[in-house]
Amino acid sequence: MAAARSDIVSYHCYRDFEFQVRRVAYLRRRFGRPLINTEWMNRITGNRFAECYPLFFLERVGAVSWGLVRSRRHPSMSEPWPALWTRYEKGEGNDLDFTLWMHEIYRPSYRPYDPKEVDLIKRFNALADEDAPGRGKQGE
Repeated sequence: MAAARSDIVSYHCYRDFEFQVRRVAYLRRRFGRPLINTEWMNRITGNRFAECYPLFFLERVGAVSWGLVRSRRHPSMSEPWPALWTRYEKGEGNDLDFTLWMHEIYRPSYRPYDPKEVDLIKRFNALADEDAPGRGKQGE
């Protein structure tokens, strides 16, 4: 298996907070390598910055957020995937919240979708910068 020979393990997980916690623990136990969640943001399925971003900070998991700005021409990263609609139509998607955007952090006007999310991202990025080797206040 490639992951066993990798320096870094990357993974996708669009699930809710509890599942994210279990996934991180499993991958750490199994591989003992640094982790990067390369696809994780999906507000519709219960995946929220307010829960997952602090988790990634505390567990030292890299997190890639793509689809930063909702495009005027291609809004598909804010719209639900067809598979989510299918799940709902089968009666299996009662936990889905279709009133939310999936990924993007900024509107086409470059104003935040949710200013509280942007504040949280800035706060935890600043904490990570302080904690980085050779930077900020270490050992506190």
